[in-house]
Amino acid sequence: MSKTKQIAKKKVEAKKNVIDDKVASNNEIVKLIKIVLILCAVLLLFYFLTEFVNQKLNQNEYSENTTPTIQYSKILVGQILNRDEKEYYVLVEAKNDQYLDLYNYYLSSAKEDGLTYYTVDLSDVFNGNHLGDETDVDGDVSQFKFADTTLLRIKKGKVYKVYSDREAIVDYLEKLK
Repeated sequence: MSKTKQIAKKKVEAKKNVIDDKVASNNEIVKLIKIVLILCAVLLLFYFLTEFVNQKLNQNEYSENTTPTIQYSKILVGQILNRDEKEYYVLVEAKNDQYLDLYNYYLSSAKEDGLTYYTVDLSDVFNGNHLGDETDVDGDVSQFKFADTTLLRIKKGKVYKVYSDREAIVDYLEKLK
C-alpha cells in the first residue's frame, strides 16, 4: 500500500471517529435532556397531586370560628373557698356518678333564680390527690378528701353545709327549686 492510500485511509477513519464521537456526544446529550425532562415531569406530577389532595382536605375541614372559651363554672378543689360571691354551691362530681345529670338539672334550674354554683371534677388530674375513702372537708382546703359526689354550701369563704350522699343532695336541691 502506498503512503497516500494509508494517509487517505487514516483521514477517512479519523473523519469517521469524529463523526462517531459527535453522534455519541449528541446521543448522550439527548439522553441527559430526556432524563432531566422526565424527572421534571415526575416532580410536577407529584406537586399537582399534592396540591389537589390538600385542596380536597381543606374543603372537608369544618371551619367554624372556634374561639377558645374559659370554663368559669368548673373549678379545682383548691379553688373551692376562694370565689368572689358571699354564698354559692360547689358540686364535687365523682367519676361515673349516674345522678350527675339530675344534680346539674336542679342546680341549673336554681341558677335561673340567681343561685351561683361551681363544679369540681374529681376525675381531673389536678384533683387526683383529693380522692379518699371518706369525705372529709375539715381544715385547710388542701386537705379536703372526697369519696363520692358531694354538694357543698359555701358562705363567706367557709364550708357552711355538706351534703355527701345522693338522698341528702336530691332532697336539698328539690327544696331549692
